[in-house]
Amino acid sequence: YIGNIVIPLLLIIICCFASLVIPAEHIADRLSVTITLMLATVAFRFVLTSLLPPVPYLTWMDYYITFSFMIVVAFIAENACAAFMPSTLFPEKIINYHFIVWLLMGNIDRLFGIIVIISLFIVNVTFIVAMCTNVC
Repeated sequence: YIGNIVIPLLLIIICCFASLVIPAEHIADRLSVTITLMLATVAFRFVLTSLLPPVPYLTWMDYYITFSFMIVVAFIAENACAAFMPSTLFPEKIINYHFIVWLLMGNIDRLFGIIVIISLFIVNVTFIVAMCTNVC
């Protein structure tokens, strides 16, 4: 399961970090990256339904897949907020408007990226330990 499910989902989540490299002013480009990756995650979920055995309860794999969805949705929400936050906080009449937007969104993107990396590390370590104790 780790090679066929966990690693591809982890790669999809890692690809979401590409949206943080795109400047905050290009909201359409940022959202197109993350929404495309959300569609890839949904398509991957449909493929997984044929691979996983049907059980009436949630397995560790179901929790991991749900966590992956939540991370991709968090990227979409962060990118959507990146478009509206500077315009609501600062009027465009400020002399250094673009510098303030660059500084503010750069810090928010970095903080969001650090939080996602830490949560990915914790969840992946927990998942691998749970899989090894149940399987190995």
